Amino acid sequence: VKRTLDMQKKYFDKVIQAQGAAEGTDAELYEFADKTYEEYVCCMDSYHIADAVEAVFSMFRRANKYIDETTPWVLAKDESLRSRLGTVLYNLLEIIRRGAIMLLPLIPDTAVEILTQLNCKNELAAINASDKGYLEFSEFIGKGILAGESVGDSKVLFARVDEQKKLEELESERLAMFGPKLEEEPRRTERPEGIAQIGIDDFMKVELRAAKIIACEKVPKAKKLLKLQVDLGYEQRQIVSGIAKFYEPEALIGKKIVLVSNLAPAKLCGIESQGMLLAASSDASDSDGTIRVVFLSDDTPMGDRIR
Repeated sequence: VKRTLDMQKKYFDKVIQAQGAAEGTDAELYEFADKTYEEYVCCMDSYHIADAVEAVFSMFRRANKYIDETTPWVLAKDESLRSRLGTVLYNLLEIIRRGAIMLLPLIPDTAVEILTQLNCKNELAAINASDKGYLEFSEFIGKGILAGESVGDSKVLFARVDEQKKLEELESERLAMFGPKLEEEPRRTERPEGIAQIGIDDFMKVELRAAKIIACEKVPKAKKLLKLQVDLGYEQRQIVSGIAKFYEPEALIGKKIVLVSNLAPAKLCGIESQGMLLAASSDASDSDGTIRVVFLSDDTPMGDRIR
């Protein structure tokens, strides 16, 4: 866009010249543009947006090649070729106009800026008259840019980004939305005491199953205990767990947990517990440490074995 507008200003004081007879690759350029529009409409109608964008920019690449083929800077040196130079620039301005129209739904502000620099009065008037800021493509795509009008000055469409400044702006926006970054999760400073190693056969004796909590209530006269009903898919069980200090009963209903399903039943405060759920804590021997239940994703099938 800038390249063409700068040449239009340099060679014709911005005034768009009348289109002369087609020569060289002129016809091929317009054939490419017509096919681009057909492909663009097809892609947009089928919601292949990325392909529609690629079609438009392929047309712009073809226009760049057209500049190299016609060499306007060479034509400008020969006064007898001035009409041909005017036609070449007209063709380039027209391809840019068509591209801007097709880009309206994709980068609307930039597309309007391009049409403004081209001084496309009819298109801009139609956009301003529409409360939605769009054009009827079929009405404008093949009309052609207006000879005799003057284009505007070229302006940079996409300014180079100051990386450090942009990062600072993004960080300011993040702080406004989310506040300061959370401190890093605490890490252990001491290695946990080791326990005896076991073989895979020993580990496989522990049967871990996915279970869903379907009911939960506090155990009377036991501040630390919750009584949970869990569903394994193939059966339901009752377990008792010392997590009352960290979880409200109603917040656990519907959650999926890891259940040690082959643990021998035991009684806690006179209530039978048929298994044990898995949870993390700072230290297994620290009764005052924070306990975090290990939850499974909602799409984990009940009864699946955890390996």
